[in-house]
Amino acid sequence: MRDQIAHLVQLQDIDNEAVAVKSRLKVCADRIRDLENKLKDLSLRIQAKEEEREEISSRQKDLEQKIEDATRLAKKAEKRLMDIKTTREYRALQRELDDSKGSIKEMEDESVQCMEQIEELDAVISVLKKEHDEINRVYQTEREEAEAEMKEKEGWLKKLTSSREKIADQLEPRLFNRYEAILRSLSNQAVVPVEAMVCKGCNMNIPPQTYNELQRGDELKFCPHCERILYYKDTGDNVE
Repeated sequence: MRDQIAHLVQLQDIDNEAVAVKSRLKVCADRIRDLENKLKDLSLRIQAKEEEREEISSRQKDLEQKIEDATRLAKKAEKRLMDIKTTREYRALQRELDDSKGSIKEMEDESVQCMEQIEELDAVISVLKKEHDEINRVYQTEREEAEAEMKEKEGWLKKLTSSREKIADQLEPRLFNRYEAILRSLSNQAVVPVEAMVCKGCNMNIPPQTYNELQRGDELKFCPHCERILYYKDTGDNVE
């Protein structure tokens, strides 16, 4: 039974290390995913601002054309004004000319607003692109480092899996099945040490008789509280 207990401890050590490796792999993958999401978000924001700029720029160009057309018509109206003979026609054309100039002024004001908005958007787009470039630089560097680490960790995980299979083959089937069942139900900790009469799985004291039997190591013992598999660990200050 001592050999079986030793194999169970080895199996738990391997599973603990595998959990740590998988956790690190997840950290690397999450970091890369986080940077990719930031890049994607910035790209969408840049695209939205550029589309908004394009729309305003198109409106501004349309206004410039309308201002040009209206100004040309106004100049023709001013020339016609010189040839009008009657006061009534003169006043009517003058009102039309005044309305045209008013319309031109409104379009000019809107055109100026468009240019101001374009300048503001250019500034925002510039900042977003700089931020995107900086995050992309970090992303490229960290991705290379993470991929190298992940490759190393995945290789180590394969070795751990191989070692686990070899040790599992040396365990009695009933013990291995019991270990697996406890592992699944108790947060990946099926085998824990007892130090100074305390189960390190649930931090509860175990009965003195169980502790004494555990020290002999000739039979499998379970924690009466959390039901994990126990093994004796001498820390030099154990309580008899």
